[in-house]
Amino acid sequence: MNDYVFILGRDIELSIAEVISYLNSRGIDYKIGYHKSKVLVLTLPNLNFNSLINHLGGTVKIGEILSYNEYINKSLDQIAFGFQKNKLLFSLSVYNNSQLADKVNAYFKKKFREEKIKFISKISINTDSPSALNRKDYDILDIIVFSNYVARTIAISKPKFYKELEKRPENDFLKTTSIRLSKILINLSGAKENQTILDPFCGVGCILQVAILMNMNVIGIDVDRKSVYQSNKNLEWTKKIFNINKNFKILNGDSRHINKLLLRNSFDVVVTEPFLGPYIKKTLSKQEALKICKQLESTYSKFFKSLKIIIKDNSYIVFLLPKFRTKEREIIGIDMANIINGDYEIAQISELVKVPIIFFGINKKIIREIYILKNIIKHS
Repeated sequence: MNDYVFILGRDIELSIAEVISYLNSRGIDYKIGYHKSKVLVLTLPNLNFNSLINHLGGTVKIGEILSYNEYINKSLDQIAFGFQKNKLLFSLSVYNNSQLADKVNAYFKKKFREEKIKFISKISINTDSPSALNRKDYDILDIIVFSNYVARTIAISKPKFYKELEKRPENDFLKTTSIRLSKILINLSGAKENQTILDPFCGVGCILQVAILMNMNVIGIDVDRKSVYQSNKNLEWTKKIFNINKNFKILNGDSRHINKLLLRNSFDVVVTEPFLGPYIKKTLSKQEALKICKQLESTYSKFFKSLKIIIKDNSYIVFLLPKFRTKEREIIGIDMANIINGDYEIAQISELVKVPIIFFGINKKIIREIYILKNIIKHS
């Protein structure tokens, strides 16, 4: 077991919940250490960290901790340089006002000159630019400094991958969940490779696309025929472009009566960003927000009632609810307790995170609450 630092994305609580859910679902032993702002330290066994970060949507990079302040020179001397190219990009990423930054920077520059290594350096303070660490014409040494810790980056996210997937043939911004958020939602559900994910409000199939790329089978349902066509086309494209051999099924139907569309136990988890109401151009009045919430609550309640008939015991559901900012400067939302009616419980991931998790996204008029629910077994 060693200590590793996870540099988290902009939605810190959401990113923490994702990492912990991922580890829990796979039975990976861990211990939470230092945590401040976007820095999270975990004690972990030796894992394939490049594979891990490719599965995570909310982690920018992962570093292996090399030293604490009092051991800095001894530990850093143990780094094997072994650079193959004649150019080195030395990146120093500093978080949480660490006092070590100058010391570490001076140490490495002195070392490079002693070894006659040509280098360019880049210092970032409380910001991340993982794309800079993907430059193929340079050897890369990225050092993370925070509090009294020094770490070496061993895995980075690949934002270019997101851009490739966004080239899907069918898009509708009103029915699109971002790739990054899709990954996070899937991981919050605890879904594992070769399991089946159900998205009962699938839109153009964004969550389903990401799920098959994560080696999962998928089922999508949408009441809109055009969305069903778009999802099918996008998933066929994804399988072809990324050479994936996973199963998918897209159904046209009303998920308020989902028990009539699917057999019991035909999926493992539910992950969905449902219809959150009509597109909002202007801030709603309180009366308008209450009307939308009442309509959505009716749809969601019927869905959860019919889902109860076919869902597996102890299965997880990741579900988003909207809250609306109003002209009266109130926030109007939906009470999840009224929707689930005692059939499901709200799962808590960690003391560091409270469910529901708030997600703002781009549209500031709508706040999204991310719920992680667990199906309760009711004994007669």
